[in-house]
Amino acid sequence: MTALSDIPLNSIVWCMGALACFMLSYRSYATYHVSKNELSKYLTWFAFLMAIGQSWLALPSLFTLDPDTLRTTYLIGEFFIYLSMVAQAAVLWCLLLRTRASIYYATIPAFILGACSWGYAVSRSTLQFGTDNFINYRDPTFSTIIIGVVLITLFVPVGIYFLRSASRQAHMKAILTSLCLGVVYVGIGFFTGGIELLSGQVVTPRSAIFDVAFFFVMFSVLLWPHRAAVKMPVVHSS
Repeated sequence: MTALSDIPLNSIVWCMGALACFMLSYRSYATYHVSKNELSKYLTWFAFLMAIGQSWLALPSLFTLDPDTLRTTYLIGEFFIYLSMVAQAAVLWCLLLRTRASIYYATIPAFILGACSWGYAVSRSTLQFGTDNFINYRDPTFSTIIIGVVLITLFVPVGIYFLRSASRQAHMKAILTSLCLGVVYVGIGFFTGGIELLSGQVVTPRSAIFDVAFFFVMFSVLLWPHRAAVKMPVVHSS
């Protein structure tokens, strides 16, 4: 077991992210179970896969700080995160592209880009222990560009949609949920995507506090018992 004082800051960020995403997956699945709304199904898969990926990034360092082990588990986590991007592409399609193109025009490019980026990073990503209990996971330039562009492209438009939908909600809980999801989506797109493009990392020592704040707010709002679900487009399978 890793001593409490030696747990990397990265793990705290990703633990909070995993909790928030598991909660989003649960809320989305509960909505889908009742309404059979296809959008809720894609949100469920996106959040679940993202939570699994972040768990692989966060939990191993609680038990070991062996660099080779952590690099392997980091790549496993990235694999699930890339899979979540395919589901996120489906979310984007449901909200903004459904009437214009087939879902495959969104999901297939996301899958191909993710597979190429992950495959290229397998033998080229690096891991170094830095100061202040921070581990520097760096992706190769090719993967960095893909990750940054994918985050901005898939997250920012959806975030803007949620922000704009807040005015159409009838209850305070629904308004806060829309605003929270909008801020988190836009923040992850611009902030995390921008950091990846500039540094080759999705989390840096300086960005960690903002990431924790994003996920904490998201988890808190989703945890709050609700009386009415967020109003979203009713999208059923054809």
